[in-house]
Amino acid sequence: MPSAGEDQRFLRHGIGFTTKHAYGALMVQPDNDLIAPLIWSAKSPRKLKIFTWLLFKDRLNTRVNLAHKHIIDSDICPRCARLPEDSSHLFITCPLANRIWQRLGLLPLTDGILDLWDVTIPPHLSTTAWPSVLLALLWMIWAARNDMVFRTVDQSSVITLRNLISVLDLWSHRLVETQDKEDVFSWLPYLSARCTVPM
Repeated sequence: MPSAGEDQRFLRHGIGFTTKHAYGALMVQPDNDLIAPLIWSAKSPRKLKIFTWLLFKDRLNTRVNLAHKHIIDSDICPRCARLPEDSSHLFITCPLANRIWQRLGLLPLTDGILDLWDVTIPPHLSTTAWPSVLLALLWMIWAARNDMVFRTVDQSSVITLRNLISVLDLWSHRLVETQDKEDVFSWLPYLSARCTVPM
C-alpha cells in the first residue's frame, strides 16, 4: 500500500520535475535555429519580428497553408494565377516579388526563404541595417499581397518600394541609437534611386 506522503516526481539523476525539464527531455534535437537571433535582434517593431518569425516557421496564412487546413479550395497564387502560393513563391518567385528583388538588385541566390539573409549587399550600404530593411521589405510584400486579396488593389513594384521607403523612414525615427538611425538612413537614397530603374 502506498504511503500517505506527497508524491515526488523526478526525471533522472534526482533532478526535480519541471515542465521545462520535461520539454527538454521530449525534444529529440535541441532547437539550433540560426535565423532566430537575426530576427529578434533586428531594429524593427515587434510586430515585424513576430511576422518574420511566422514566415520562417512557415506559419503565415499563405494559400498553400490555408488549403492544407481545408479553409480554402485552391492554393493558386491570386497575383500571378499560375503557381501555388507558398512562402517561397509569395516572397521570391512570384512575378511581383521577383520584380521587387530585381529592381533592388538584391536577387536571392535560390528561392529558399533562408537565403534572403545572405543576399549580396552593395558595399556602400550598411550591412548592420539589412535585417531591419529585410523585415520591412517582407512586410511590404505581404501588405501588397493582402491589398490584392482583400481590396483587389494590384500594387506595382515601384509602389511597394515607395511604401518600404516610407515605413523605414518612419520607423527609423523611433530608433534610440544614432548609429542605428544612420544605418537605416543610408538605405533610403539607394531605395529611392531603385524606384526609377526601368524594368
